[in-house]
Amino acid sequence: MMTAVVSVLDVPSLDQRAGFTGGKKTIEAHDAIMNRLGSMNTVEVGGMPSRSLPLAFPFSVSAWNLERCLFVEESVAHLAGSEPAVVLLSEMDNGMARTAQRHTTADLADIFGMTYAYGVEFLEMGLGSATERDFCVDTFNEKGFHGNGLMSSVPIRDAFMIRLWGSGSGAMMPTSHASASAAPSAA
Repeated sequence: MMTAVVSVLDVPSLDQRAGFTGGKKTIEAHDAIMNRLGSMNTVEVGGMPSRSLPLAFPFSVSAWNLERCLFVEESVAHLAGSEPAVVLLSEMDNGMARTAQRHTTADLADIFGMTYAYGVEFLEMGLGSATERDFCVDTFNEKGFHGNGLMSSVPIRDAFMIRLWGSGSGAMMPTSHASASAAPSAA
């Protein structure tokens, strides 16, 4: 479990990212790179809550795999109808050309007046599929982060991430989940 929290994730340089593709293609090499990168071992927490009191039951929770979140404002319009107190977000971009280099989780949280926790699932080394490349505003990814988020109308405390290891195409591929307690800290 990863409990280190930052207000802004460290970003590997373009040179560092270019070096990842030339290394050994082994689980051990992959794990060594993952362990060295702060962005893969921390949770970013930010935003401003719209409430300070703990959530009272009943409250609405929305979950959505936004598949990069190509359309932030349109996504807000869809989510707003459910008036969620907590939102679980999957496959969110941060610093990707296909989403105009936006931090899509932070942008959603800002529009909703919510706090957020964001964990990087993987670094995207390319610009995406042919369809996604049609949306690119640049020929590079500023950050290349693709991950999962949690938004809350109350302050997030004790945020953590658990990386679940699975198998894909014969190699270990990471999946992460950003989680948090949606209750204010006792101060």
